[in-house]
Amino acid sequence: YKLLGKEMSFILDALELVDVWIVIGESIVGPRFQNINNDRIRVIRDYPLTRYYQAFDFTIMAGAFETFHTSVQHSLPAICIPTIGIESESRDRRIENAVDKGFMRIVNGLSKKQLNTVIEDIMDKQTRQDMWDSVIYLHKPNGADQVSGFILENI
Repeated sequence: YKLLGKEMSFILDALELVDVWIVIGESIVGPRFQNINNDRIRVIRDYPLTRYYQAFDFTIMAGAFETFHTSVQHSLPAICIPTIGIESESRDRRIENAVDKGFMRIVNGLSKKQLNTVIEDIMDKQTRQDMWDSVIYLHKPNGADQVSGFILENI
């Protein structure tokens, strides 16, 4: 699931109020963003986006499986705006767990006040550092690394 047009517009409006550069990771198979006339917005279509994660301070996502786990794996703090109208118990549990651990902030619905508060919070360097520090509680062992280590130990 991706952020839909209404969520994207909502986010861009909120980010206009703060001094940030915005990078939109656009789907290579979906429709193109049109009429983005802002010097602080960049649209990238180069995949995998993870090549650029070290350059980002945080991400805003819908919380879908792959995006969520990629953010956790790369320790990229996140604001999650679950896509309205798409119910998913597993997505909601993932997000709640990350929020409880301190790694993620959530915005329910399209509340400008709540989003502005969360953006203000995540713009603070100490807050982001605390989020980076808390992600260790979400990291899981990588099965491929475990198996390769086992094979190497037993050869």
